[in-house]
Amino acid sequence: MDPSGNVPAVILMYLSVIGTAPDTPRDMMLLSESGYAFMQNPSLLTGICALADAVGVALPGVSSGGGRIIRELTENVDDAIDTVKSIKGTGKTTILGENMADRVIPFAEKTGSRTLPWGTTPEKWAKMTPKERWKLNDGTLRARINEGDSFRYIGKDINRPDSVRRQFNLTGSELLRLNERGVPYGVVSPEEVFNTIGRY
Repeated sequence: MDPSGNVPAVILMYLSVIGTAPDTPRDMMLLSESGYAFMQNPSLLTGICALADAVGVALPGVSSGGGRIIRELTENVDDAIDTVKSIKGTGKTTILGENMADRVIPFAEKTGSRTLPWGTTPEKWAKMTPKERWKLNDGTLRARINEGDSFRYIGKDINRPDSVRRQFNLTGSELLRLNERGVPYGVVSPEEVFNTIGRY
Protein backbone atom coordinates (compact mmCIF):
# COMPACT_ATOMS: atom_id res chain seq x y z
CA MET A 1 0.00 0.00 0.00
CA ASP A 2 1.08 3.60 -0.45
CA PRO A 3 1.84 5.72 2.65
CA SER A 4 -1.75 6.98 2.84
CA GLY A 5 -3.02 3.41 2.93
CA ASN A 6 -5.52 4.06 0.14
CA VAL A 7 -3.97 2.84 -3.11
CA PRO A 8 -2.25 -0.47 -3.90
CA ALA A 9 1.47 0.06 -4.44
CA VAL A 10 1.39 -2.00 -7.64
CA ILE A 11 -0.76 0.68 -9.31
CA LEU A 12 1.72 3.40 -8.38
CA MET A 13 4.59 1.28 -9.71
CA TYR A 14 2.74 0.79 -12.99
CA LEU A 15 2.12 4.52 -13.34
CA SER A 16 5.79 5.34 -12.71
CA VAL A 17 6.85 2.82 -15.40
CA ILE A 18 4.58 4.34 -18.07
CA GLY A 19 5.72 7.80 -17.06
CA THR A 20 2.49 9.41 -15.93
CA ALA A 21 0.69 10.13 -12.72
CA PRO A 22 -2.92 10.59 -11.72
CA ASP A 23 -4.27 14.12 -12.14
CA THR A 24 -5.97 14.03 -8.74
CA PRO A 25 -6.33 11.74 -5.74
CA ARG A 26 -9.96 11.41 -6.88
CA ASP A 27 -8.75 9.58 -10.02
CA MET A 28 -6.93 7.02 -7.90
CA MET A 29 -9.91 6.65 -5.59
CA LEU A 30 -12.20 5.94 -8.57
CA LEU A 31 -9.74 3.44 -10.02
CA SER A 32 -9.44 1.71 -6.65
CA GLU A 33 -13.24 1.57 -6.37
CA SER A 34 -13.79 0.08 -9.83
CA GLY A 35 -10.81 -2.27 -9.49
CA TYR A 36 -12.17 -3.59 -6.19
CA ALA A 37 -15.62 -4.05 -7.76
CA PHE A 38 -14.02 -6.10 -10.55
CA MET A 39 -12.11 -8.29 -8.07
CA GLN A 40 -15.30 -8.91 -6.08
CA ASN A 41 -17.47 -9.60 -9.14
CA PRO A 42 -15.45 -10.27 -12.33
CA SER A 43 -17.77 -9.56 -15.25
CA LEU A 44 -17.74 -7.72 -18.56
CA LEU A 45 -19.43 -4.68 -17.00
CA THR A 46 -17.09 -4.37 -13.99
CA GLY A 47 -14.09 -4.98 -16.28
CA ILE A 48 -15.13 -2.18 -18.64
CA CYS A 49 -15.67 0.15 -15.67
CA ALA A 50 -12.19 -0.60 -14.29
CA LEU A 51 -10.61 -0.16 -17.74
CA ALA A 52 -12.34 3.21 -18.21
CA ASP A 53 -10.97 4.44 -14.88
CA ALA A 54 -7.49 3.04 -15.62
CA VAL A 55 -7.40 4.98 -18.91
CA GLY A 56 -8.35 8.12 -17.01
CA VAL A 57 -5.44 7.61 -14.62
CA ALA A 58 -2.89 6.62 -17.29
CA LEU A 59 -3.52 9.47 -19.74
CA PRO A 60 -2.41 12.95 -18.64
CA GLY A 61 -5.21 15.47 -18.72
CA VAL A 62 -7.93 12.79 -18.82
CA SER A 63 -9.99 12.50 -15.68
CA SER A 64 -11.21 9.20 -14.26
CA GLY A 65 -14.86 8.58 -13.52
CA GLY A 66 -15.85 6.75 -16.66
CA GLY A 67 -16.48 3.57 -14.68
CA ARG A 68 -19.00 5.27 -12.42
CA ILE A 69 -20.73 6.87 -15.42
CA ILE A 70 -21.00 3.49 -17.16
CA ARG A 71 -22.45 1.86 -14.03
CA GLU A 72 -25.02 4.62 -13.58
CA LEU A 73 -26.00 4.53 -17.25
CA THR A 74 -26.49 0.76 -17.04
CA GLU A 75 -28.71 1.12 -13.96
CA ASN A 76 -30.72 3.90 -15.63
CA VAL A 77 -31.22 1.79 -18.76
CA ASP A 78 -32.49 -1.11 -16.61
CA ASP A 79 -34.92 1.23 -14.85
CA ALA A 80 -36.12 2.66 -18.17
CA ILE A 81 -36.72 -0.81 -19.60
CA ASP A 82 -38.78 -1.80 -16.56
CA THR A 83 -40.81 1.41 -16.82
CA VAL A 84 -41.48 0.99 -20.55
CA LYS A 85 -42.60 -2.59 -19.99
CA SER A 86 -44.91 -1.52 -17.19
CA ILE A 87 -46.44 1.22 -19.38
CA LYS A 88 -46.97 -1.23 -22.23
CA GLY A 89 -48.91 -3.49 -19.88
CA THR A 90 -50.21 -7.03 -20.09
CA GLY A 91 -53.77 -6.24 -19.09
CA LYS A 92 -53.21 -8.10 -15.82
CA THR A 93 -53.45 -6.58 -12.35
CA THR A 94 -51.46 -7.58 -9.27
CA ILE A 95 -52.98 -6.86 -5.86
CA LEU A 96 -50.69 -5.71 -3.04
CA GLY A 97 -51.48 -5.25 0.62
CA GLU A 98 -51.20 -6.77 4.06
CA ASN A 99 -52.48 -10.22 5.06
CA MET A 100 -52.25 -12.43 2.00
CA ALA A 101 -54.51 -15.23 3.23
CA ASP A 102 -57.44 -13.19 4.56
CA ARG A 103 -57.33 -10.02 2.45
CA VAL A 104 -55.06 -9.96 -0.61
CA ILE A 105 -55.90 -13.38 -2.08
CA PRO A 106 -59.69 -13.07 -1.58
CA PHE A 107 -59.70 -9.55 -3.08
CA ALA A 108 -57.65 -10.70 -6.08
CA GLU A 109 -59.89 -13.71 -6.69
CA LYS A 110 -63.09 -11.65 -6.53
CA THR A 111 -61.78 -8.94 -8.85
CA GLY A 112 -60.18 -11.22 -11.45
CA SER A 113 -56.69 -10.11 -10.46
CA ARG A 114 -53.64 -11.95 -9.19
CA THR A 115 -51.23 -11.76 -6.28
CA LEU A 116 -47.48 -12.09 -6.03
CA PRO A 117 -46.67 -15.79 -5.75
CA TRP A 118 -45.07 -17.10 -2.57
CA GLY A 119 -42.12 -18.40 -4.56
CA THR A 120 -41.73 -21.28 -2.13
CA THR A 121 -43.73 -23.48 0.21
CA PRO A 122 -45.34 -22.01 3.34
CA GLU A 123 -43.08 -24.23 5.44
CA LYS A 124 -39.92 -22.88 3.82
CA TRP A 125 -41.26 -19.31 3.98
CA ALA A 126 -41.80 -19.65 7.73
CA LYS A 127 -38.14 -20.64 8.19
CA MET A 128 -36.74 -17.76 6.12
CA THR A 129 -35.10 -14.68 7.60
CA PRO A 130 -36.71 -11.30 6.83
CA LYS A 131 -33.88 -10.57 4.38
CA GLU A 132 -34.45 -13.85 2.54
CA ARG A 133 -38.19 -13.18 2.36
CA TRP A 134 -37.60 -9.68 1.04
CA LYS A 135 -35.19 -10.92 -1.65
CA LEU A 136 -37.59 -13.62 -2.84
CA ASN A 137 -40.58 -11.26 -2.82
CA ASP A 138 -38.67 -8.48 -4.56
CA GLY A 139 -37.72 -10.87 -7.34
CA THR A 140 -41.35 -11.77 -8.00
CA LEU A 141 -42.39 -8.10 -7.87
CA ARG A 142 -39.71 -7.15 -10.40
CA ALA A 143 -40.91 -9.97 -12.64
CA ARG A 144 -44.45 -8.55 -12.54
CA ILE A 145 -43.11 -5.08 -13.34
CA ASN A 146 -41.25 -6.55 -16.32
CA GLU A 147 -44.41 -8.36 -17.45
CA GLY A 148 -46.19 -5.01 -17.48
CA ASP A 149 -48.79 -5.64 -14.77
CA SER A 150 -50.77 -2.79 -13.29
CA PHE A 151 -50.88 -2.68 -9.49
CA ARG A 152 -53.56 -1.97 -6.90
CA TYR A 153 -52.86 -1.55 -3.19
CA ILE A 154 -55.62 -2.53 -0.75
CA GLY A 155 -53.91 -1.02 2.27
CA LYS A 156 -52.96 -2.18 5.72
CA ASP A 157 -54.69 -4.86 7.76
CA ILE A 158 -56.32 -2.89 10.60
CA ASN A 159 -55.96 -5.96 12.85
CA ARG A 160 -52.17 -6.14 12.46
CA PRO A 161 -50.33 -4.53 15.39
CA ASP A 162 -47.88 -1.77 14.52
CA SER A 163 -45.24 -3.64 16.54
CA VAL A 164 -45.43 -6.53 14.04
CA ARG A 165 -45.36 -4.15 11.08
CA ARG A 166 -42.24 -2.43 12.39
CA GLN A 167 -40.42 -5.76 12.59
CA PHE A 168 -41.12 -6.71 8.98
CA ASN A 169 -43.02 -4.54 6.50
CA LEU A 170 -42.96 -6.43 3.23
CA THR A 171 -45.80 -4.42 1.71
CA GLY A 172 -43.97 -1.18 2.46
CA SER A 173 -40.92 -2.44 0.58
CA GLU A 174 -43.13 -3.38 -2.39
CA LEU A 175 -44.49 0.16 -2.62
CA LEU A 176 -40.96 1.59 -2.33
CA ARG A 177 -39.84 -0.59 -5.24
CA LEU A 178 -42.74 0.62 -7.40
CA ASN A 179 -41.93 4.24 -6.51
CA GLU A 180 -38.24 3.71 -7.32
CA ARG A 181 -39.16 2.30 -10.73
CA GLY A 182 -41.67 5.04 -11.43
CA VAL A 183 -44.46 2.48 -11.66
CA PRO A 184 -47.85 3.91 -10.68
CA TYR A 185 -50.30 1.97 -8.52
CA GLY A 186 -53.91 2.49 -7.60
CA VAL A 187 -54.98 2.79 -3.97
CA VAL A 188 -58.20 0.89 -3.26
CA SER A 189 -60.58 2.63 -0.87
CA PRO A 190 -61.47 0.86 2.39
CA GLU A 191 -65.11 0.88 1.25
CA GLU A 192 -64.27 -1.06 -1.91
CA VAL A 193 -62.20 -3.54 0.10
CA PHE A 194 -65.10 -4.09 2.53
CA ASN A 195 -67.69 -4.38 -0.24
CA THR A 196 -65.53 -6.92 -2.08
CA ILE A 197 -64.38 -9.23 0.73
CA GLY A 198 -66.58 -8.26 3.67
CA ARG A 199 -63.78 -6.93 5.85
CA TYR A 200 -61.33 -4.06 5.99
